[in-house]
Formats: sequence, structure tokens, C-alpha cells
Amino acid sequence: MVAQLKDTEEDHAHWLEQQLRLIELIGEGNYYQSQL
Repeated sequence: MVAQLKDTEEDHAHWLEQQLRLIELIGEGNYYQSQL
């Protein structure tokens, strides 16, 4: 179970890093608009 939680946390961290890179590339306004 601990390994599964660690995996989930790593996946979430990776997703968050990708989102932050995307914001840097396209800007906050475009990012938020793409999420609607």
C-alpha cells in the first residue's frame, strides 16, 4: 500500500510539473481558457 501511495504521489508531481511548464509556454490566460 505504501508503494502504491508513493506511485500516486509521483504521478501527481509529474502531472503538476507538466502543467507548470504548459503555463510557462502558453501563458496563464491561455492555460485557464484551455481548462474550461
